[in-house]
Amino acid sequence: MSNHPQAQIPNGFPGTAPEPLFQLGDRVRWRPSPNSDVGVIIGLQYLPTKESGWQQWAWKYLVWLDLESYSRSWTTGDTAWEPDLESFADVSRAPLTHREEA
Repeated sequence: MSNHPQAQIPNGFPGTAPEPLFQLGDRVRWRPSPNSDVGVIIGLQYLPTKESGWQQWAWKYLVWLDLESYSRSWTTGDTAWEPDLESFADVSRAPLTHREEA
């Protein structure tokens, strides 16, 4: 983060960080469109946001896209801030667990 010297880890971190809304293995889709990309959370980061001048922090997620997702034709994954995602319950698929093999 050398490009953003004013960004500092929040006081009391990690105890002061809010709980992430999504966990590893959760199925999500991008808001607001019901036809947007869908995938599975495979990573998360707690980062300062550009919109706050690097002073406020928020959860950002790494999402592995489903084969049927529109963007999958050029990428296998994408990142998104928490407010840009929503839970996606697809009854044809069960959530991933650490016991499943790729």
